[in-house]
This record gives sequence, structure tokens and C-alpha cells, in this order.
Amino acid sequence: MNFYQQQNRIASIIFGSTKHMICAAAVDKELNIRFATNSFMEYYKVTIGERLDYSTGLANHILTQFQSDDTPEDCIIEEYIQETKKHLFVVSDFPQEKPQKKEKTEIILFICDITPLQQQYHDNLREELLRLVGEMAAGTAHHILNPLAVIKGSLQLIKEKLADNETMASRSVIHRLNQHLELGFQQVKQIQTHIQRMIQIGKPFKMQLDIVDVPAFFSDFIAEVQKETMKGGCKLSCEFPYVEANIMGHPQYLKQALLELLANAIEASRRGGHIFVGVEITETSVIFQIRDEGGGIHQEYADRAKLPFYSTKENSLGLGLNYCDVIFRNMDAVMTIDSKDGQTSVLVTIPRLIF
Repeated sequence: MNFYQQQNRIASIIFGSTKHMICAAAVDKELNIRFATNSFMEYYKVTIGERLDYSTGLANHILTQFQSDDTPEDCIIEEYIQETKKHLFVVSDFPQEKPQKKEKTEIILFICDITPLQQQYHDNLREELLRLVGEMAAGTAHHILNPLAVIKGSLQLIKEKLADNETMASRSVIHRLNQHLELGFQQVKQIQTHIQRMIQIGKPFKMQLDIVDVPAFFSDFIAEVQKETMKGGCKLSCEFPYVEANIMGHPQYLKQALLELLANAIEASRRGGHIFVGVEITETSVIFQIRDEGGGIHQEYADRAKLPFYSTKENSLGLGLNYCDVIFRNMDAVMTIDSKDGQTSVLVTIPRLIF
């Protein structure tokens, strides 16, 4: 058994699984793979004896190391695996030289994929933000909700008194007063909604899930969609395959979250703009899509849009998308936001029940 066969044997024992976060390889000046672990070959779609793709971040790093006389230090590189999925790798280099010559013949690399650790960090940060939001909301909610209840009760009492005694004023005056009262009710309701959302997103929020018939749900949901798009002066197109499908969810919360997404799309669109609402049913998932042509947003903003209190709009608390995300997570659903070519699409992917 030669040297490289021994290395391959050791590597196969230590790093035999493609699921490991750590992988290793030896690469020469021409970027030929002298040996590699299974996980390395899986990441880079290359086998022993083949050449590493010059377009990869690792190839650029290796060529730089061959040209450098400095002592190698660990570094972090970004790689786009499967074209779109970004991974962060920590790379440790161990240059190999010819005896009695200071000429590098190959570099042995140990690579650690820290992408899951980065995701865990962001998840922990998100949970901490939500916890702080919950504590703040719980500590101040009763100071706001109790006065709101008094205001709402007073408005209701005034409205009832006006209805009981129309002789105290003309019908036109009463009608105008009722309009102002209705506006007051709407503002109180809006404040209550924001406070309740702050409480819900900041504490463990479990909803009672049930089997939801997707065609029946969509038929009910689309009626609300038509009403809201007409109010917003937008054009609507829908797409729904007539396929029987079921999901585990909460119909009321699901509709509420999807309508929130629709409201964002209407707000982003100019009057007369086009909005698409559709459902795609696959073997494993039910995917709701809401798309607008409101000009789109920068992908950096789209990636951060689900964070609490993050918003690019003036006079916005930045809780809407975060609240939707909390609801979808409780249904094991994933919400993704994609913006390109002046269009913004929100996809909500929910596991499909298979009986």
C-alpha cells in the first residue's frame, strides 16, 4: 500500500461519511486532487485524480498559498454549493515540501463547514430578540390595553346613546359622528392587534393544529383576496390546481398571515398594479405564493425582513412579517422572500399530509 493509499485509508475511516462537518483533501499545484474524503468530494463534485474547479473559492485560496512564503493561517472562505446554497468553510493548510528543498508540492487541507453553526447563531439571536420583545410586551401590555378598553367602551356607549336619541341632533350630524366613532374603533383595534402580536411573537406560541383541506381553504381565502385587491385598486390573477391535498394547520391563523402578506403586496403595488396569488401542490408540499410587481426590494432587505422591528417603510413597527413567520413556523412551514426583476415573491411551503 503506497503513501496516498494509506492516506485514503485513514481518511475513509475518520471522514467516511458525507454528513460530517469536517472534510480533508490533498491538492497539488495544478489543483489535482491527490486524495480526498467522501464529504469533500460530495461538496465539490470531484473525485481523486480530477482537477478542482478554478472558479471555486477554495481553488483561489490554494493557488494563493502556493505562491506565498508566509506561514499559513486558518481562514474562512465562502462557497456556493449547488450554485445557490452558500456555505462558510474554515480552512486549515498544511503545505508539503520536497526534502531539502523549500518547494511546495502539495497542500493538505482540513475544512470545517461552519454553516450550521452560523445558522444556529442566527437562530439563537432571533430567539433572544423575540424573548426581549415578549418581556417588553408583557411588561407594558396591561398599561396600554386597559386604557384602550376604557376608550373602546366609551366610544361604544356614545354610539349607543346617539342611536337611542336621534332627536338631539340631525341625522346628518349623527352620521358624521358615527363616522368619527368608527374611525376611533378602527384605531383602537389596530393598537390592540399590534400589542397582541408583540406578546405572541415574544413568548412560546403554540396553536392547536388540525387537518386543513387545501381546496376548501383556498376557495374561502380567495374571496377575501378578491375583496382586498379591489379595495386596493389592484389587478388580480390566481392559479390553483384542482388537486386534493391536506396540511396540518390552523385555518384562522393561516388566513390571517396570508392576508398580511397580501396587504404588503397591495401596499407595494401602485394603483392598477398586478398581484398574483397561487398554490402549487407537490408530492410532499403545498406552496402558497403571493407576488407583486411593486418594484422589488434589495435581496439584503428581503433576507432581514423577518426580523422583529425591521422595516424599510416609514411609520412601521416591523412586526408584520415576523408575526407571519411565527405563525408559519408553528405549522412547520417555511416562508421565503425573493425579489428580482422588479417583482417580489413570498413563498410559504407547508408539508403535505400523506395518508
